[in-house]
This record gives sequence, C-alpha cells and structure tokens, in this order.
Amino acid sequence: MTTLERVVVEQIDSTARRQAALAAYDILDTLTEAEFDGIVRVASETCGMPVSLISLLDGERQWFKAETGFGQSETPISQSICAYAAQQHDVFEIPDLTLDPRTADNLLVTGGPAVRFYAGVPLRTADGVNLGALCVLDTKPNRLTPAQAFTLRTLAQ
Repeated sequence: MTTLERVVVEQIDSTARRQAALAAYDILDTLTEAEFDGIVRVASETCGMPVSLISLLDGERQWFKAETGFGQSETPISQSICAYAAQQHDVFEIPDLTLDPRTADNLLVTGGPAVRFYAGVPLRTADGVNLGALCVLDTKPNRLTPAQAFTLRTLAQ
C-alpha cells in the first residue's frame, strides 16, 4: 500500500469513527443548551474575539451546537476551517487566514463574515475520536496569548 493509499484509508476510517460517535451521542440537530452556549460565550469573551463556535463535523457539513457572533447553524464541510483543527491534538491557530493557502480562498474569508483569524481545539471523545472543534474567530489577524490558549483547551475538555 502506498503512502497516499494509507492516508486515504486513515481518513475514511477517521470519518466513519467520527460519524459513529456523533450518532452514539445523538447530538446533531439538537436544540440549544445553556451549558454549550455558556462555553462559546466564555471562549469569545476570554479571547476578545467576536465569534466562537462548537463545531461538529458530519460528513457533508459542519454543524454548530453553539455559536456566538456567527449567526448560522451550519456550513458546508468545504468551508470548514474547524476540519483542520479537528485533525490536531492541541490548539490549532492560523494568525491570518488570507495568507494561509488552506484558507485563503474559503468563502468565510473572502465573503461574509470575512474572518481573518482562527484558533480551535479539537473536541475529542474519551477514546480519542475527534468530533469537531471549539474555536474562536476574529475579523482581523490575531494571536492567542498563552492564557487564552489554556482557556480554550480547558473549555474543550
């Protein structure tokens, strides 16, 4: 098996495990809950960012269990910046989305809401399946402080 074939198999396996875990949690398309809304509000206020999301990746879309400052309940997976964070093991940060080749052409960057900064932490099950990310976004280039990164890590747990 070639390296590329191994990567494809790992991605398919990862997606299947994520979708199975999301189905087991029965969380997709559920109503808002104060606990999750509180998490995104704390993340946004602590980091001084106008947008914060709890994003869950479901095959064709990223669905937001909670959001502040974004005004949408989901976006196509093709627009997901959180998909990059969900592949990580710690805080994932892009200081200027317009300069990163992975995100420079993303509609969330080039159109509304014209985000420029992204930081996210994977949301991981106890058995290590990444379901999505807790993230903050800004409309200008930015960086997290160590205290802000710690807060995101703690909230993501």
